[in-house]
Amino acid sequence: VVLAALAMSHDIRRPPARTARPCAPQRLTPPTWEEIETAITYYKRAVAIDPSSADAQASLALAYTGRASYLPDRGRWVALAVEAATRAQHLDPGNATAGKARGTAHALVGRLRSAAVEFRRAVHLGPDDAETAVFLGRVLVSSGHVTEALDLYERQIAAYPRTSMGYAYLADGLSVAGYPALSVEAARAPVALEPDASDAQRPLVRDDLLRGRYESARLRLERMLEVSPDCAPCLVQLGLVEQLGGHRERAEARYRAARAVW
Repeated sequence: VVLAALAMSHDIRRPPARTARPCAPQRLTPPTWEEIETAITYYKRAVAIDPSSADAQASLALAYTGRASYLPDRGRWVALAVEAATRAQHLDPGNATAGKARGTAHALVGRLRSAAVEFRRAVHLGPDDAETAVFLGRVLVSSGHVTEALDLYERQIAAYPRTSMGYAYLADGLSVAGYPALSVEAARAPVALEPDASDAQRPLVRDDLLRGRYESARLRLERMLEVSPDCAPCLVQLGLVEQLGGHRERAEARYRAARAVW
């Protein structure tokens, strides 16, 4: 229903050919560096207290993937995440969080087929986890399976019509697939539902940049950074906006800030 309303006469089931690439599943409000480090410390202690706890192992694995989202030493943190998630799965084959962690780890290093397998399994085990479903959708889009991803987003929107996540990822998926106009239309719903959700603004920022509306893009990016100060892609895009506006020193400051948190 959602896609039919958006597409009208457009054929969104035939996306342009894409090349698989590393895909970091993005949360609407990413955790800060400090939150990730705190989570790792906490779950390490939990595992030390009870090594047989599948939940503790899986949560530690998921925290490791958060740390791997930052580029330095990504391979090391991905390996740690896979090890912890594998231990969790051995302890409890039905642990959905372990599959989510393994899927995220695989996606971060471009193993999209393996990521999709893990995310599908996690969605089957934990169908109420909307975040895992949209992670699966993002991987599917990145690997060229746009039809399946858009169907998945539609189901999430139907299940959670008053939250922004499904709409935001539908908009992102349409943009990545090469349909910017439909992406902007889909993005209006998450912005209306949750104006402060940073990912809900991304397709609109992208559209502003394509149309040369740099001041509008700057205001959106600054609002996103108020919600998520460590959003490195936001800082990079803001640096680009400043550069295009002729503010070289301000652009360099934004780029430095991005490097500091990435």
